[in-house]
Amino acid sequence: MPATEAPAACPHLSVVANDASEVELWQRGWTSGLGAVLVKPRRFERHIDHGVPAVRILGFDAGGKPCYFRQHYAIREERFDEDDLPVRVETHREQVTAWRLADGRWLHVAARVSGFAECGNRIERSVYIADAAPQ
Repeated sequence: MPATEAPAACPHLSVVANDASEVELWQRGWTSGLGAVLVKPRRFERHIDHGVPAVRILGFDAGGKPCYFRQHYAIREERFDEDDLPVRVETHREQVTAWRLADGRWLHVAARVSGFAECGNRIERSVYIADAAPQ
């Protein structure tokens, strides 16, 4: 189903019912055995901030309660290259995904990468279960 028009007050929001790409993203990151204990979203909201750049996708169950969260963003800084010309360099990237479990808890998966502009990247990954969705 195509995205609906975003409300005038929020030009970075699009609401989609059961868009195939959103469903595919919802299924990424967990094995098929987990499907039985996850609450499946029926509707998605996609929030986009091109200035950062950042995307936040929220999924809602049949009752309208949040059951899926996916956010990724990148931080860029102005630097100078070897010819002293200004360039934008990505210095940090983060992706957080969370699924609501049937018992109400949330399965969180996070990946953070920093140090792009320096020698060697630092990669942090975490997987945990929490009582609440990410903020």
